[in-house]
Amino acid sequence: MAWSCCSQLLCCVCAAKRTKCIVPLLKQAKRAILLSGTPALNRPEELYTQIHALHPKLFPNHHEFGMRYCAGQKASFGQGWDFKGSSHLRELHVLLRKYMLIRREKAQVLEQLPAKVNDTSGATAALVRGSVSTCALMCLLCVCCVVYSAAAR
Repeated sequence: MAWSCCSQLLCCVCAAKRTKCIVPLLKQAKRAILLSGTPALNRPEELYTQIHALHPKLFPNHHEFGMRYCAGQKASFGQGWDFKGSSHLRELHVLLRKYMLIRREKAQVLEQLPAKVNDTSGATAALVRGSVSTCALMCLLCVCCVVYSAAAR
């Protein structure tokens, strides 16, 4: 299974719904590839769901990952933990490169890419007009993936 724009697994208000939909599909797939120009927009915490979906044994515990790579600290007023920082980034980078990260720059792949195609489908047009939310479109995509996955078996 290939999933494009994998950074969206955590970067919007409806990420929990999207994550609950996509991650089980990724875990069931024989092979999974997450594609993104920007896998994490701001901090290491945003990578955890993607890493765990592809390689759960690498970092099996979110709390331990947060403490090690997100400069985890007790939140104010005893409200759990704050993982909004970053720490041990070189170590994290080495682990990601070793186990899952394949980085290709535009210059390396530009000749291999097909020509751009403008999508004029109704779904894209509705999204541009704002009549369909991104979340609704992604949920529709998730349903299509589930149906396709079930039909393929």
